[in-house]
Amino acid sequence: MRQNFFRKVGYGLGPNEPIPSDARKWAKEQLSSIPAITWEGHVPTMEDGFDEHLQHVIRRREIREKYADDPDLQDQKGRENYRIVDNAHEYNLQIRLHQAVVGEAPVFERLVAFWSNHFAIVEKDENQSFIVGPYQREVIRKNLTGSFENLVTDATTSWAMIVSLDNGESIPPGSKKGQQRKKEGRTPTINENHARELLELHTVSPSAQFTQDDVIQLAYIMSGWKAKWTEKRKKFNPVFFDKNYHQPGKFTVLGKTYKQRGLSSEAKLLDVLKDLSANPHTREFLAYKLCRYFICDKPSNDMIAPIVKTWDETNGDLPSIHRTLMDVVYEYSGVESKITTPETWFAQMLRMGGTTDVSKLELRWLYEDFGHNPFMPIQPNGWPDTELEWLSPELLIRRIAYAKHIAANTRKFGLERKLNVGDVLDKNFGNADEIKQWLGEFKFQRAALSQIFASKWMIYS
Repeated sequence: MRQNFFRKVGYGLGPNEPIPSDARKWAKEQLSSIPAITWEGHVPTMEDGFDEHLQHVIRRREIREKYADDPDLQDQKGRENYRIVDNAHEYNLQIRLHQAVVGEAPVFERLVAFWSNHFAIVEKDENQSFIVGPYQREVIRKNLTGSFENLVTDATTSWAMIVSLDNGESIPPGSKKGQQRKKEGRTPTINENHARELLELHTVSPSAQFTQDDVIQLAYIMSGWKAKWTEKRKKFNPVFFDKNYHQPGKFTVLGKTYKQRGLSSEAKLLDVLKDLSANPHTREFLAYKLCRYFICDKPSNDMIAPIVKTWDETNGDLPSIHRTLMDVVYEYSGVESKITTPETWFAQMLRMGGTTDVSKLELRWLYEDFGHNPFMPIQPNGWPDTELEWLSPELLIRRIAYAKHIAANTRKFGLERKLNVGDVLDKNFGNADEIKQWLGEFKFQRAALSQIFASKWMIYS
């Protein structure tokens, strides 16, 4: 048995989880259906996020107007308003961590983390507090038992992505709105952000050698997809296709020309997404990223090839792709090592330690100490997953400090009170005997735990 596998594809095995007799079967059985969210409290929806975000914006405006003549009181009330933002952020982080630590399908949760980071939403206008959690649950999570085409379509046309990458700001010159702007003496503009990221980060990657003209042509195709704006609810309404903001005509992307199909111009984007999903560059790029995330920083062609083959044979069926991925990861468990991101490392400590409640943990500040808040990537390409970015002295020192802090405060972090350190090692480390020998000098459980959690064997899987 290659026990590292349970940390490579999941969050390790907890004290009450038996070692599966067939590790690959255990992993694959988690991939065909969407596991329930087991959080006992209210799980905010996208609609909830819209409402909460809107109320925050209204309160912010009212505070500025009501206390315009009292800067000190205005500042105080503003901070109180932002505490609501912080609380929403914290709450959604707790739901995500709960699924990783307590959920019944940790492999599925790791894939949610991977795809959420692939279709990352950058920090903007408090979206990370109100919108990103629901987006990951309602767009990413709910599409992992279907096709990549469905996933990329829903992610591309989601409110979070449309607003984050400013697609609604596109007013191309040939659109009705653009023509109106010209008459008013203003210049129509096209925003390329979303089109560029769709090509570069979400589908074909730079290996497809797309050009600036491809980006512009795709931006024209994507024009008109925006969040509906109303006086009452501002931008906090669902995404729709507004033909008045769309550049009419036919456009060529990666050598293929797209023209209007039927009565609605919005179908052009759906046709492009279908082709991008089936593009060989997309298959190879995503297979490489999956292997890099789960196996090692520099995957070989032998690792990537089976995933590309399955992608081709199943037309991008994600459960099939993920099952093949599990086979490949298993083959290289104990052979190739992979650094864990801080969030994954933290979740593994809690799951392996038997934590059952994460609601009392102040996650936002803890994650920021780690340098890895999963709702707040710095760039649209998401958080890095390679050793170079995470193996800095400062971040390692912080991991060591928190490992000692967790081991010294097992009650605060909810670890099993009678945790058997030897059992933890036997379940989760292929070299358990070696680690036990190394731990021989540490007579107390807390000291042993702090050493394990901060060790190279824990930081790598």
